[in-house]
Amino acid sequence: MAEHGGTKSGTRSATLKVTGPQPAGRLTDRQGADMHTSEIARAVAALVRCKGDKTTAVKVAVAQWGEQSKAAALLRQAIDTGSIGDEASFAELIAAVPSRSIIRAVDTISPFRAARPGMPVLVTSTPPEATWRAEAQPIDVASAEFEIVRLGADHSIAGIILFTREAASELGERFVRQIANDIGASINSAEGRAMFDVTNAGSASMPASILYGAPTIASTGSTGEALRADISALLDAYGGDLSRSVWVCSPSTAARLSMLGDGLQGADVHVNGGYLAGMPLCAASGVPNDVLALIDPSGIVLYDGGGQVSVADQTLVHVAAEQGDPEAISLWQKNLAATRFVRALDWQAGRTGVAAAITGISWSSTTRTAPKVK
Repeated sequence: MAEHGGTKSGTRSATLKVTGPQPAGRLTDRQGADMHTSEIARAVAALVRCKGDKTTAVKVAVAQWGEQSKAAALLRQAIDTGSIGDEASFAELIAAVPSRSIIRAVDTISPFRAARPGMPVLVTSTPPEATWRAEAQPIDVASAEFEIVRLGADHSIAGIILFTREAASELGERFVRQIANDIGASINSAEGRAMFDVTNAGSASMPASILYGAPTIASTGSTGEALRADISALLDAYGGDLSRSVWVCSPSTAARLSMLGDGLQGADVHVNGGYLAGMPLCAASGVPNDVLALIDPSGIVLYDGGGQVSVADQTLVHVAAEQGDPEAISLWQKNLAATRFVRALDWQAGRTGVAAAITGISWSSTTRTAPKVK
């Protein structure tokens, strides 16, 4: 779905920069069920209900959560600056949804090398080494071989989600949680596909996969014995620091690995991750189901610029059709509104050997006996 370039006169819209963690609050929605909702989500809820009118949204926030509430303060700030929250707010939005961000999951365990657009980042070609010396003698440079990486700010994940005005008005904060879940799930899936699709060579709109051109091991099977042999071969080809390394796969692959039990000799895997071959494993949507990757995040440069959320109810959007040209839809005529989201994201492997993968795993080939029906 693509947004129409033109907007009708009188369009009411507001762009919110939502980027990182904010304190979570507890509230009761109209149905009486308790839910955890952050202050940034409350601010967005008020804005959606007011169709993008920030001044009216402040009044709604004050009436519902109080004059001194954080949500009201965020909306007052938006009137002056056009932005809500700090750089961390969008990460909080991503963290709160049921689907997992593979970048966030990995970064929590073993951090990527953070960067800003255009900022030169030095990545050593080999791990830094300290040396012994006599007192007052010169000190050797610990990182003699290195690469300089500069990331741009020209890649982003974006989308538009349509919703009815009635849902926004009647469901309140429950509605915002649903929209947040949809935004988070679509972003998480897109980042996982791009980062771990071995065929992704990159383009003007998307960074190359960290597995593109990296060592790959063609799967020899999905039994415990075959996987142990493939993992051994992968470790032989891998050049990353094992003490900082993390396995990456899809939730489906993680579930399959967990079913192998003792066949993987000491592995402790569940649908969200666990441990495999003594190293942590992270599972998230978007990662291809036939890939099991091992990465060293310390050698991968990452720019996460947070994101923006916009709300509009009087504009045209183009909706892709099954056949023919996209259909232009007037939100006002259909009594709809739209949330547009954009997340700035870029990455690049700073040195060779920081990623490797087993590819082409066919779980359907696992020998199994059909259950007998009595």
